[in-house]
Amino acid sequence: MTSASSAQQQAPDVDEVFRIYGARVRQQALRLTRDADEADDLTQDVFLRVLRHLPRFDPSLGSLEGWLYRITLNCFLERTRTHRLRRRLTDLLAGRPSPEAGPHELVMGRMIEADVRVALARLTTDQLHTVLLHDVEGLTYAEVAVRLGVAPGTVGSRLCRSHAILRAALVHRAPRASGHAA
Repeated sequence: MTSASSAQQQAPDVDEVFRIYGARVRQQALRLTRDADEADDLTQDVFLRVLRHLPRFDPSLGSLEGWLYRITLNCFLERTRTHRLRRRLTDLLAGRPSPEAGPHELVMGRMIEADVRVALARLTTDQLHTVLLHDVEGLTYAEVAVRLGVAPGTVGSRLCRSHAILRAALVHRAPRASGHAA
């Protein structure tokens, strides 16, 4: 075996990939997000994924540049979906005040919305998707499991942890007991 063919078979390391393609990935991220800070975050997500999956890269299936492009696009789409889901859940959980609400209701609605946003930000992407599909869309554990490609038991444990996180983050919003014994 020649040294050229063994070098071809050896996968590049992440540092080398970043050195060669980092600026191109950042530029693509900037075109997708149209925001420098978001592009930096997206670029970081891409290279974290590259770090995990580079050993499995198969050059016979396509170029490294094409693979990086696809990872960047997938990370962007995942981030976009997650942001959209968080907004949707915030709207649903916050219960937007009616158009005829007075100033007090409008202020309270904004405060509750901010609290819900903070609570949802504590969930992982997997937890957020699970909560949305089960609690908002009304899917059963089995249906959520099929959609997410996990076991029904995983759905249950994710919901349990997610609800505990949301409950802890929103405990100050819970109705207070009247103090009267029943």
